[in-house]
Amino acid sequence: MTASNPKFSVAIIGGGIGGVTLALALSKYPDIRFDLYEAAGAFEEIGAGVGIFARSLYALEDLGLIDVLETINTPSSLSANAWDYRKADLYPTGKQFARRFYATDLKGSGNYHRAQLLTLLVSLLPEHVRNQCIHFKKRLVRYENDATNGQVTMHFADGSTATSSVLIGADGIKSPTRQGMLAERAALETDDAEKARILKHALPRWSGMVAYRGLVSADEVAAISGKPHRCTKDRIMYCGRNAHLVVFPIAMGKKINVVAFVSKNVLPEHKAAAAAGTLKDDERTWPQDKPWIEPVPQEEMLEAYDGFEEEAIALLKCIKSPSRWAIHELDPLPFYTHGNVAVLGDAAHATQPHAGQGANQSIEDAYTLALALGSSYATAQTIPKALKAYEQARLTRANEVIAHSSKAGKMHQFMKDPEYDALDRLKAYIEGNWNRWLFIGSPKEEAEAAINSVFNAD
Repeated sequence: MTASNPKFSVAIIGGGIGGVTLALALSKYPDIRFDLYEAAGAFEEIGAGVGIFARSLYALEDLGLIDVLETINTPSSLSANAWDYRKADLYPTGKQFARRFYATDLKGSGNYHRAQLLTLLVSLLPEHVRNQCIHFKKRLVRYENDATNGQVTMHFADGSTATSSVLIGADGIKSPTRQGMLAERAALETDDAEKARILKHALPRWSGMVAYRGLVSADEVAAISGKPHRCTKDRIMYCGRNAHLVVFPIAMGKKINVVAFVSKNVLPEHKAAAAAGTLKDDERTWPQDKPWIEPVPQEEMLEAYDGFEEEAIALLKCIKSPSRWAIHELDPLPFYTHGNVAVLGDAAHATQPHAGQGANQSIEDAYTLALALGSSYATAQTIPKALKAYEQARLTRANEVIAHSSKAGKMHQFMKDPEYDALDRLKAYIEGNWNRWLFIGSPKEEAEAAINSVFNAD
């Protein structure tokens, strides 16, 4: 954003939901100049559906966005936001064993088409920001920190460079910003073990799980089922041993978002070796040269759900050309910032998606970071402190989400854990308070507490 006399400048790397939300939040501060650099030729989002929950809604409400969000919201038909959990690996008909309510009267709580949400957020950026401060086809390769003048120099794949007071990496799970930040911090260490401890967070790891994704037409699945599918209105978790489906309506019930998770632990091409007990160590990880997202035959997906109930299979049969996504995650980072550089969203805490928190965590990060940078305490000389306040408010909570999401995936797939084996115990766990902490608390209060703590610590 252009500013006549800015206190400092901010470079945002990445134009996903987190990066654009940060731009929106920073646009509220006329004394901060910012630019957003996106690697693609236009704003784009991969994936289909996303749920927005209470904590993110508090942030979006404070930014004045709730009423306009309602125009693309697909609320649940239930009296409160809820998920139905079904034991679905029972053919031909499974059974519901739990219902988890997320009781809230907040406007905006519901399901969104991810691309529609990003498009809406972009449209809400001030016109001069869209015209002057957005830069496409700018893929960050590396950056340099100049301690003498407090500037960060960014080098892009097209050979161009740019400078800024602050560098924020909202550049996803493969984040070059994160890799550079960790390398910069590790270089200060004299102990090789400590260097290795820091650098192990640079690259994502395969979780052992894949997902088949698709958007299903409500009319098409009704034709297969002979009646309207319940998922045109309600959110369903179809649970089974080592596989589950997350299904909910978007686009006002005209479309159904389907994400079908399978715990493979080995790649399809290594199944024979795994069965024979001859699997090599390097075959237990996702090869670096293998795409994370690939088109696969429908038969591969359907085979993974053999024995599931008919209403779940009907949804999968509508996905004629599924894509298979390798689910990667990060080891929880020990820090989110170093000097005048910080990371947010998947660049900071990419996790398995089983708690539905990816977009929500990015929104909370962006909102908190803007509060810290926009604080009256934040000046060109105190940027590292402002970024530390952001880290203090977000790191512990976001890293807890990583652990929680992994645990939720195991729960949804009846993994071999006594806590999850019996449906009555699982029902009590789901309908209890197992994830209520995800939705309570105020990001604003947490940010303000962290800002006061960092700047008034002396």
